[in-house]
Amino acid sequence: MASKKLYLQITGKHAGLELSSVIESHFKRFSLEEIRELIQNGSIFLDGKRIDNPTLIVRPGQLVGIYQAAPSPVMKSYEIRNCDILMEDRYLIALNKPPGIASDTTRFGKRGTVIEGLEKRLGSRRYIQPVHRLDKQTSGVLLISLKPLATKKLMAQFQERRIEKMYIALVTGFIRPESGVLRHLIRKDPRDPRKQMVHPLTGKEAVTRYKRLQYDADENRSLLLIRLETGRTHQIRVQMHAMGHPVVGDHLYGDGKPSRPMLLHAYSLHFVHPHTSASVRLTAPLPSSFHFSAEEINPEECFPLEYSGERPASPPQNPMKNITGDDDSLKKC
Repeated sequence: MASKKLYLQITGKHAGLELSSVIESHFKRFSLEEIRELIQNGSIFLDGKRIDNPTLIVRPGQLVGIYQAAPSPVMKSYEIRNCDILMEDRYLIALNKPPGIASDTTRFGKRGTVIEGLEKRLGSRRYIQPVHRLDKQTSGVLLISLKPLATKKLMAQFQERRIEKMYIALVTGFIRPESGVLRHLIRKDPRDPRKQMVHPLTGKEAVTRYKRLQYDADENRSLLLIRLETGRTHQIRVQMHAMGHPVVGDHLYGDGKPSRPMLLHAYSLHFVHPHTSASVRLTAPLPSSFHFSAEEINPEECFPLEYSGERPASPPQNPMKNITGDDDSLKKC
C-alpha cells in the first residue's frame, strides 16, 4: 500500500472553525477520533508545518496537508561490521554508512538505525551522538561523537563551515558546463513537508560546487564530484532536480523507485579532531551500485581555486598529522 496525500485549501467559509472540524466536514472518510490520531502521529500539516493541536482555528488561504503513510516495513536489525568503521577512538567514531540505514533514531525507534548498531557495539549506556546527518538512502562518511565536549567542538565546526564535505553523485543527463557553482534559495515545499524546493525570492542560501568526472552516453548519466559550501536539508538532491539532472534513484525528487538505491555518496570529510587538534581527512569507498572506483579522484585538481575555502583551520598541535583513512579499515566488506 502506497502512502496517500490529501490537500485542502482553506477558504472564507472555513474561517473561525477548528482544524479537526474542517477536515471532518470536507473529508467524509475521517472521524474526529481518526483525525486526532493522525495529528498525534504527525500526519497533518498546515502550510507545511506539522500540527499538534486539533482545535487550532484556521484562516483563509492556509493549506492543509494530510499524509497517510504506508504501513511501516519490518525494520531489519543493523549490526556494524569492522569494515564499516573508518576511524574509532575514545572521542569519536566514523562509519561508512550503507544506503538504506537511518543516521539517527526514527519515529519507529532505533531498530535498523546507526544508533542501534553503535549501541550493540559500544553498549547501550555509552554516550552516542551523531554530529551531522545523512539521508537514509545516502551512503558514506558519518561522524558520531562519543563525548559531550567532542560533540560541542565538532558541531561548532559544522556550524562555522570549517568542515570540508565532498560527495559523489550519479545524475541523469549530460550536465553542462563541466564544472560550476550552483547558488539557490531553498525553502520547505508547502505542498509536501517531506520536501524542500528552490524559490526565486525566499529561502536559505544553498551553495554547491561540482565537477563532472565522467559521462555515460549509453545510460545518459553524469558522475559528479560535489563540494558543499552550505549544509541545507536535501541540498544536492534539490539543486540537481532544479537543474534538470536529478540524482539517479532519488524517488522523492526524481523518478527513482524506492526499491532501487539512490546513487549519492558522502565521499569525504575533513575536520579538526576535537581532542588532539589533528587534521583528519576520511574517505569512504563507493558502494558497488556505482560501478565506479573513486581511488583516482583528486579533489585539489577538481577544485583548484576554491579548495582551501572550507578547509579546517591550521591546528595548533600535530600540524603534519593527516589521517586519511587509507588503511585496512577501508577494505571492502
